[in-house]
Amino acid sequence: MGGDFYDVVQTPTGVHLLIGDVSGHGPDEAALGVALRIAWRALVLAGLPAAQVLRGVEQVLLAERNDDEHFATVAMVTLSNDLSRADVVLCGHPAPLLVRGDEVVQLDLDALPMLTMLDGAAPEPASVDLSGEWGLLLFTDGLVEGSSSPASTERLGVDALAAHLHPLVASGQPRDALAPSLLAEAERRHGGPLTDDVAVLLIASSGWWR
Repeated sequence: MGGDFYDVVQTPTGVHLLIGDVSGHGPDEAALGVALRIAWRALVLAGLPAAQVLRGVEQVLLAERNDDEHFATVAMVTLSNDLSRADVVLCGHPAPLLVRGDEVVQLDLDALPMLTMLDGAAPEPASVDLSGEWGLLLFTDGLVEGSSSPASTERLGVDALAAHLHPLVASGQPRDALAPSLLAEAERRHGGPLTDDVAVLLIASSGWWR
């Protein structure tokens, strides 16, 4: 059991995505991840702006953690109703991968500190153009922090993840098989099951998904 979590909810203002990672591994971290996910969903459904949602989730983390060591990272994404724009907030979390045509790139976005260290910061979401057909892959760091090979201490890293995703997309692999394929490749390179928890969320425009 671990503290990685994700959620998706649609409101009149758009489609809202969340992925996050509570530090540590075990039932307490899993329960804390559930609490953060439920808090995020409730605040989004209440119609609060991103800054208030983030501060509310942080307050739940501070109130519910059982020691001062636990923290969490999150990525929040709001897709416009026409799916042409994404507003992204990162708190200590890896930026999503954007797939468009033959290109797979990690979004170049500034990140806030992890939750518990925001210190009153008011996040301004970064706007990302999503015109055309696209896919957006959100993930926790467990997917990229395994070793690049069984004999290496070097981590797999986001660049290698993107390099593996590119031919999968180009070959026309079914979209619902992409996340399992990425996990399988990370485990193959690591030489066995990954030691950290992993969560992956893939969302796309209707023309890209097949």
